[in-house]
Order: sequence, then structure tokens, then C-alpha cells
Amino acid sequence: AAQEPAGAVVILEGAGRMKPRSSRVALFRAYAFLQQQRVDEALRHVEQAIVAGLPRATIADDPSLAPLRGNARFLELTASSGR
Repeated sequence: AAQEPAGAVVILEGAGRMKPRSSRVALFRAYAFLQQQRVDEALRHVEQAIVAGLPRATIADDPSLAPLRGNARFLELTASSGR
């Protein structure tokens, strides 16, 4: 199971090159990094998803990102003032 997120990261890197401004690709990359417990990388891609136009509320409420909800950086990125 540990290899599945790693494989997803590789595939999603290719997708990121094809669609560098895709909020969904950034979000899926955040999921893959989070599954590997690579929180900093996951947060970087959460931020990219927001910059690419994914609503902050969508990210804040995403059950796949629930492990980040206590993280100060995640809370800053998804703050209601930016929703």
C-alpha cells in the first residue's frame, strides 16, 4: 500500500507538467503526499490548488485532507477571510 501513493506522485508529476495550472491535479498531488505523511509537500500543493482557483471552503471541508485540519499552515491557507 505504501507504494501506491508513491506511484501516484510519479503519475501526478506528469499530469502537473501537462496541466501546470490545474487545481485538481494540485489537489490530487496533495492527497498523494499526505498519504505518504509528507505534510510540507501536501501543504505546498494545497496552496497551489487555491492559487489555481479551487475554493478555500472546498479544501477546508475535504475529508481526504482531514489530517491537516489541526495544522497551522492549513488553517492559514483555508481561513474564512479568503473563502
